[in-house]
Amino acid sequence: MSKELEKTENKITGYNPFNEITGEDIIYPIGNPRQWRANCSATGSFRKGEASLGELTLNLRVLFFVDYPQHNFFAGTYKTEDWVLLFFVDDDNVLCQMYIKGSSRKNFKNEVINITAEKLPMATQIIKATMRPASNEKGKFHVVDFSHSPNTDKVQMQSLAKFWDDHVTVDKNGNITENLIYSELAVQQLAKHNELKG
Repeated sequence: MSKELEKTENKITGYNPFNEITGEDIIYPIGNPRQWRANCSATGSFRKGEASLGELTLNLRVLFFVDYPQHNFFAGTYKTEDWVLLFFVDDDNVLCQMYIKGSSRKNFKNEVINITAEKLPMATQIIKATMRPASNEKGKFHVVDFSHSPNTDKVQMQSLAKFWDDHVTVDKNGNITENLIYSELAVQQLAKHNELKG
């Protein structure tokens, strides 16, 4: 565990609960990003948390993503597949996470290639995720398509950059040496796993 994580792991959140939340700061309960679900069934939608209804589009300010090739997430629900876990800021300025797989994952990776080919830093773009109806011999479903456009909100861009600098350490070559967002999530998930076991 990192020294920085040890410092923050057991700290009481330092804010006044009676103060109105103002400004453009990224909202991030440590280790618990907001959950978005890409429900790619026949009734496809993006759903916040456990909501039963959702949206057909979702705007992402992607900070980073993690590839999980041939992983068995959500055992009993899905077979072993290639997944990607996105960490992004949504329209509410909340740090979020969302898992996608299959064709949707391929579409996201292709969009990252497009952004890279245009020599654009990913976090300067708003990546729009859209549910698209599809079908095959097994029936109807949805696939997530992705497109991007510049984030023209300069205040939000400054807020995103500060949030990144506060949570990620980069060496002189531009390589990430520590990512507290991912480390904190891992600690929370391990705690949940141990709670279920015990």
